[in-house]
This record gives sequence, C-alpha cells and structure tokens, in this order.
Amino acid sequence: MSWRGVRYEEDPYGEPKGIHGTWHPEKARGGGGFMGATLGGTGEFPRISQQGGGVSRGGSNSLYSLPPPREQYEMAFPRENKHKTKNVSSVPKLPSLKTSPPNSSHSPMNGTRRSSRSKENQLYNAKDSPRLSENGDQHHKADKPSDDPELDLLQYVKTGDDVVEFYARNGKESEVKFFYCNRADTGIFFRPYDLEVVCREDAASEYFTLSASGVVHIKAGTRSEFTPLGEWMREKSIFNVLTRMKFFKFYLVYKTYRTWRSTVRQKLFSQVRNRLTRRLFLAKPTFCPSLMELYSNVYELSKVQLMSITPNHQPYNLEEFSEHQITQRTHKAVPALEAVVERMQAVLEKICREVTKQARLYQESIRDESELEDKTGVNLYQGRPAEKKQSMVKIKEEKIRRAKTYRRVVEEAKMLGDFIRLADYMLVEGVVAKGVGTVEELLDLVEAPRQNTDTKLQKGVFLTTVAFSDTSMTFTPDENNVLDVLNNNVIEGMIATMQQVPRLLLMRSFTHYFDGRMNGLNPVHIIRSTPRFVELRTSIDQVIAKDFEDAREYAQVFEPHRDIYEYGKSWDPNAYSTQKMDIRKYRQDMSKQRDWRTELDKMKTQNVLGTLHVDSKSLKNTLLPVTQRTLDTIKNLLMTSAREETLAALANFTHRVKLLMERPDQLDGFVGFQKMFTDLESKKKAAFKESTLVDEMYDLLNMYFGAEAKLPTSDQVKIDDLHESVAQYMQGLIDADDFIDERKQSNIATLEKNITQMNEDLLAVLGTLHSGSFVEPESDPLEVVTELEVIKANIASMRARSEQYQDYQQLFNMPKDDFGNLNLVEKECASRYNVWKLLHDFETNTHAWTTNSVQTLTIANVLSEVDNAATTAYKMGKADKENRVVYRLKDTVEEFKTILPLIEELANQALSDRHWKVIFQLLGATYDPEVAFSIKDLIDLNVMVQMEPIQQISSTASKEYSLEKAIEKMYEDWDGVEFRCVPYKDTGTFILGGTDEIQLLLDDQIVKIQSMRASPFIKPFAERASTWEDTLKTLEELLDNWQTCQSTWQYLEPIFGS
Repeated sequence: MSWRGVRYEEDPYGEPKGIHGTWHPEKARGGGGFMGATLGGTGEFPRISQQGGGVSRGGSNSLYSLPPPREQYEMAFPRENKHKTKNVSSVPKLPSLKTSPPNSSHSPMNGTRRSSRSKENQLYNAKDSPRLSENGDQHHKADKPSDDPELDLLQYVKTGDDVVEFYARNGKESEVKFFYCNRADTGIFFRPYDLEVVCREDAASEYFTLSASGVVHIKAGTRSEFTPLGEWMREKSIFNVLTRMKFFKFYLVYKTYRTWRSTVRQKLFSQVRNRLTRRLFLAKPTFCPSLMELYSNVYELSKVQLMSITPNHQPYNLEEFSEHQITQRTHKAVPALEAVVERMQAVLEKICREVTKQARLYQESIRDESELEDKTGVNLYQGRPAEKKQSMVKIKEEKIRRAKTYRRVVEEAKMLGDFIRLADYMLVEGVVAKGVGTVEELLDLVEAPRQNTDTKLQKGVFLTTVAFSDTSMTFTPDENNVLDVLNNNVIEGMIATMQQVPRLLLMRSFTHYFDGRMNGLNPVHIIRSTPRFVELRTSIDQVIAKDFEDAREYAQVFEPHRDIYEYGKSWDPNAYSTQKMDIRKYRQDMSKQRDWRTELDKMKTQNVLGTLHVDSKSLKNTLLPVTQRTLDTIKNLLMTSAREETLAALANFTHRVKLLMERPDQLDGFVGFQKMFTDLESKKKAAFKESTLVDEMYDLLNMYFGAEAKLPTSDQVKIDDLHESVAQYMQGLIDADDFIDERKQSNIATLEKNITQMNEDLLAVLGTLHSGSFVEPESDPLEVVTELEVIKANIASMRARSEQYQDYQQLFNMPKDDFGNLNLVEKECASRYNVWKLLHDFETNTHAWTTNSVQTLTIANVLSEVDNAATTAYKMGKADKENRVVYRLKDTVEEFKTILPLIEELANQALSDRHWKVIFQLLGATYDPEVAFSIKDLIDLNVMVQMEPIQQISSTASKEYSLEKAIEKMYEDWDGVEFRCVPYKDTGTFILGGTDEIQLLLDDQIVKIQSMRASPFIKPFAERASTWEDTLKTLEELLDNWQTCQSTWQYLEPIFGS
C-alpha cells in the first residue's frame, strides 16, 4: 500500500483538519495509494481489509464516510473559547525512506514502485531531506546522523499521528513495519486515541503497535484486538467530535463535582442533624412541655387587644377615639401583657428549678467524674448500693446509661440560659407580631368602609365636620389631626406599650444563668425596622390622605352656599337699618333670604367617604341663623317702615284734605288755591301711591311672615284712618274743582284792574326821574343816590308783581301783558343811578387819597380807579350827551388828574425817611417820622412849586431801592447752601465734594457787587456793599486754597498710603 504526499493534521480541539492527497482504490490491493483526498472533501475514507493487509475499495462497501467540511463542524460544535490560540500539532514531513534520483522520471504520484535504496539513504538525505528544529521549523541543512537509525527515526515520529503520516509517505513497503506506542499522558482528561511512540523496551503492560494495516491493542491477560487503520482514524475523529460537546468535554469535572457535592452535603446534613439533636429544645423531653406551655402563652399574647374597636360603632369623635385607645392600653392591654409575662416567668422558673435540682442531685451522686469513664462490668467503687444478681452486662449498661444521663442533665443545666433567651425571643417575637398585627387591624379599620359596597351600611370611622373658611372648606378634625392621633396616639402609643412589656431576659431571677449583663432584642427597633410595619403605616397615611382628598372634593357641593356664609359674616344689622329702603329692596332681600332658606333645607347633612363620616349638619346650623336673623331684622324694619309710611301718608292726606277745605275770596288767595288744586291734581297718582305703598308693605309682611307679623291695634287704627283720609281727599278734589269754576270770572276782572293801576304808577315814577335833583348837576350825590336806591326797590317790587300778574294770566288762560312801561322805567332809573353812583364813589375816593397818609397810598390802585372813572364818564357822555351830571363827572376827573403826577412821585414805596427829610427841607418844613401827613398837607405847603426836585428825589430813591433789594437778594441766595464733604475711597478721610454750583454763584455775585459799587446810587449803603464784596473775595480765596491743598493731597495720598 502506497501513501504519496499525505499529511494529516489535527487542531487543538481534536478536529481533523484534513488528509491531503488522492486515494486510488484501483491500486489498493497492489500497494496503491490515494491522492488529494482530505477529510474535508467529498470522497470516502478507504477501508483497510483485514485479509492480506490490503485496502478495500470505497463506494457502497466503505465503512466510513468523510466528515463534513470544517465550517460545518464549527457551526455544529462551536468552540468554547474562540480566542484560544490554536496549538496545531506541527508534524514534520518525514523524509521518504525510498527516494528517487533527481532526474528520475518517476513522479511521487504515479503509483509506481520506487527503487530500493539502503537504509541510511532511506533515513537521511543530506541534500534534500528537511529537518525540524525544536520549534517545528524545517531546516534544509542535513544533520549528522547518529549511529542508531531507530533513534533517529524516533526524533521525527513521536505520536500516533506521526506514524500515520509516516506510512502515508512511505507506504506499506517501508522497511519499518510497525511502531510501538503507549497511551499518551493526558492528565485527568480521557484521550484513548492519543498515543506516543516508544522503544520496544519502554512499552508498558498495555501498549499498541501501529502498522500500515492497522492498530493492534495488546494488554497482558487479555486477548489482543486489531483495528484497521481507517477504522481507527474514523473512531478517533468521532471521539474528537464527541469530546468537543460540553457534556462529554466536562463530564469528568461535572461527575467529580457532583460526587464531591453530594458527599459534602451529606456531611453538612449530618452535622446539622447532630447539632439540632444536641441543641434543639423540642427534641429534649425535659424542655419540650415547658416550651409548649411557652408557645401557649405567646399565643395568648396574640389575643391581647391593644386597640379598642367596637363593631358597628357609630363614627368616632377623634378625641373620644383617642381616649378609648389610651384607656384600652392602660387598663386592659398592659395588665394582660404583664399577666402573660408572669405566666411565662413562672414556667421558666419552674423548669430552671427542676433542671438545676436534677443536675445537683446527679453531681452529688458522683464522687469523681472518672467514674463516668468506667465502662466495665464490675463495680470498682465501693460503698455504692448495687442490686444483687446483676450480670456484668447489666452493670456495664447501667454505667453507660448513668454516664449518659449525667452528661445530659449537666448539658441541660448549661442550656438554661439559652432556653431563657429563647423564651425572651419568643416573647419579643410575639410582641412584634402583635404590634404589626395591631397596625394591620388599624389599616383594616380604615379600609373597611371602602370595602363595604352597601352604601346604607357605611358609617365611616371618624366624624369630621365641614365648615367654611375665608378661601376654602375646612374640616374639624382635619387630615393632620387624624394622622396625628393615628400615628402618635394609636401607633406610637402601641409601641410605647410594647416597650413597657417586662423582659424575661432581664429579670433578676434569671441573671445568674448568664455571664455579665444581657442585652436582648429591642422590640421597638424591630417593629420600626420591619418593612411590613413601614408599609402598613404608609398605607394608613395614604388611605387617610385619599379620604380627605375625596372629602375636599365632596365639600365643593357646599360652595354654592358660600354666599350665605359671606353675607352672614359681613352683614351688619345697624348698617342695614340705616340704608334707604323701599318696597322693591325689601321684596328682593326677603326673596333672596327665602331662596337661601329653601336651599339650606335641601342641603345634605352627612356623607360617608371611606374612613370619614363628613357631618355638614353643623354647617347647616351655622347658616340657618344667618337667614333667620336677616329675616327677623327685615321684618322689624319693614314693620317700622310700614308704620312710619302709614303715619306720613296719613299726615299728608290730612294736610291735603285741610287745604282742599279752604275757600279764599281774594285774588291772591284764589290763585294760590287754584295752583294748589292743580298741583294736587297732578300729584294725585303719587299721593295714591303712598297709600298703595303702605298696603304693599303690610301685604308683604303677611305673605312672608303670616301670623308672626301680627299688627298692633294702634297700627291697625292708623291704617283705617289712612283709608278714611284717602276717601276724604278724593271728595275734596271734586269739591275744589267746583269752587274754582264758580269764582274764576270775578277774579279775572280783579286781575285786569290791578294791571291797569300798576301801569299808571310806572308812568308817575318815570316823570319823577326826569325832574328835580335827579337832573341838576349841583345836587348832592349822596342824597340823589339814596333816593334812586328807594326808587329801584319800588321798581323791583313792581317787577315781581308784574311777573305774578303774568302767572295769573297764564293760569286764567288770558293773554300775557308785556309791561313795556316797566322796562322803560327800569332802564331810566339804572342810567341815572349809574352816573350819580360813579360820581359819588369818585369824589369819595379823591377825598380819601388826598386826606389819608401818603405812605399808605398804592399808586397802582389810584391810577386804576382814575382810568376807570375817566373811561366810564366818556362812555356815559357819548350815550347821553344832554345829561349835565355826566359833565360834572368829567370835570371832577380832570381836576384830580392835575395832582396825579404829584401823587405818583410821593406815593413811591422807595422813599425812605432820608428822602422825606430832603423833601420837607425843600418845602421849608420839618420832617417828623412819627407824624402822618397827606397830599392835602403837602399841597398846602406849596409842594407843586417844587415838583421837579421832588421827581429827581423819587427817581433817585427808586434806583437806590433796586440796589438795596439786589443786595438783599444776594444774601438770600446763600441761604441753604452747604459745603458737602464726602469720604475719599477707603482712607477714612473726608474731602470737599462738588463745588461747581457754589463757584458759579460766587463768581456771579462778585461781578454783580463790583458793578453795583460802581453805581452813583450806592452811596447810602456803600459800606454794606463793600463789606459783602470783601466777604465774597475771602470766600473765593478760601475755596481756591482748599481745592489746591485737596488736589495735592489726593495726588500724594497713594504714595504715603503705600
């Protein structure tokens, strides 16, 4: 069999990578080979026949088909670690033992037999045989062969795969017929197909021989087994594929681990079982009854009621609920808990006494603990009573039982501390469970109303009342109050009660069973840190918050009644009583109150919203008095108003009846009666409305209040009197109308007669105004003015009478008289009066101007009056050129104007005592400032002759006066001017602030005072001006020096400051 150009490789996972070459089945029997066949190809692996060492053909008789390509292996069996570096076995290409000459025409693949050469040439060829270095690289330099060709061959053929490749290269006719192989050392991994080539001497008791035909498995004491080479390779490939599967790959590890784990768990179970058997109190007859009794007491602890809840109880008042809980905990829960603890204490004390007594008895019965080690069948210790006729076996069993019992009682005595601790833990557990259970009961209590679907049976738990506030609806108690009671009273009170439960671990009767002070579990801390407790407490808060949220939403149904609340809060009976009321206002207010009352009657007084029983009855009771109080006030006011209106209407109708009963005969009285009748007739509806208003008021009282508004007898009498007066009034109107028709014509004749007489009187007055002193200019103006004022009063009286007569004419439907004579007389009288009045007033003024003190005259008023008189006289003269009185007025004005310039100069306010002294010297008189003088006095001193000097003196005085006022103005400008000092940076020093305005004022006044000093009129106060100028210059110099020094300091301050 010939293997040409074949190389077999295997990756680290045991997957065959391929056999390169081509298999020729037709040459299998004669030593043929294969070419280009790979495990990854589509050909079939050759089956090696066991007869004659030949290889059978493939096809249908082949036992093994090549596996699928590598890619299919990767998809079917993915590697566990793809990043693992492939450790591909680098099997060297061994040199052929039969090599052809360089020029030989035989190709390695032509299937012809190679020429035979010597063994050395088969093993080595110094020119073309490659060698492998230690790292697997091929070297073309021929190494020097050793003396033993077999050892040289073992350097290249080391594993079973190398043997397969060797025969694939050299064929069946190789000089080397087979190789000895042992199983390769693969550690803990099972790799039965991994072989290593060894020498014959190194073959183990179990070894293999590999030849071109197959593999022989040889093991001492067993029958040898032959496997054809193809079958061997097929089984190895299948094994490699299987070992890549996770189950087979890690089977040994998993099997070992499971075996170890089962053993360890069994050991741990045994340890725990022994420990429990040794330490478990339930497994000990001594402690088991007591433990059961403790369990019973703990169970009784769970029956203690820490919270008072009465089934089907009416909604609790929050304070009442809080008091019930305090009473329940104080008077019932605490004594019950203490009783349970006392019973548990009694149980513990009893078991402690029994165990301690038993241990003491056994300890006293044992003189030496070495007795416990004696397990012989003979009593070695004398003095101990023994039963007769006991066998050695019985004695030995008794000793063993006695030693065991001794150790048990001693161990139980030592376990008393743990048993007490266990009892205390049971107590704490019961307390914690009871505490959490109480909170669960509280949660069930607040959730129960919502779980009850029957609305008729819902009662709620807590009673809360709803009321109005300024902006929203309020509840009493509110959410915070309820949560405060539930959290601080019920829950925290329960926790405090749990804290008060006596602790078994800390009782004095058990302290000697422990070393040192014992600190047991804290039930309060456990309760608070229990997630269930926190969850329950949060749920309670959420339920209460949700119920109050629903209650606030429900309370919005009462918002329409807020108007009543606001009205009652702001309504003031006294202020309401002072308002001006009418029947419409009364009706509106009473209707509104009645509607509010109807709405309040329909108001829902209670509702159940989860835990809350919302009571709105108090809200209704609060609002009802508002409407009732308002209605009572309105009733009283309406009755009072009705009584007052009745009295007023009765008085008015009585007065009207009285007026209608009069029958005047004179013209004026008749006209007044007719006007009164006409007025009453026009106001008849208003009069009847007064009576109707009274009736409406009493009807309104009767409609809204009925019997409650029963009228007093006096009011009823007044109403009857009013109705009688109304009837009299209606009859009086009829009678008065008949009287007016009867007397009307006679009164018209009287009216015409009176008008004629008044016209004649007017003509007489007009004649008087055109004669006598009224037209004579020499008449005394005062007397004429007095007479004219009397005539004007008479004319005014006639004017009023004429207007009255015109009204009478209109009343009697007569044509109106225009009274033209009256207008003419009024005009003439006014003209005469104005002339004489102006003349009188001007003469009076001129007399005052010339006789009063000169220093009291106001020249502006004098000039205004003179100009007004001259203008008016001119207009009067132009209107009535024949009036001689006007000419007298003009002459008087012109005469006064001759001294008017003198008055202008002498009435100058600028004239001072020094000027008057000079004037009096000119007149040759002496000036006395204490003596007053007038213009007439100066005229008498012939002042008109000195007119020109006086004008100069007055002019000089005016200019001096202006300079004096200018100086005084300078003084006033400095009032309120301040030199403001401000802090300079952070130096702590103050500097002079802005002086621009001060500097501007100073410069302006210096210029003004210098120009004033240059005036010739400054002489009277030259010294004053000079002093002020010096003051200003000094101030200017001071300010300049100050600013210069300040600027220098500001410049140098940073230098000194650093």
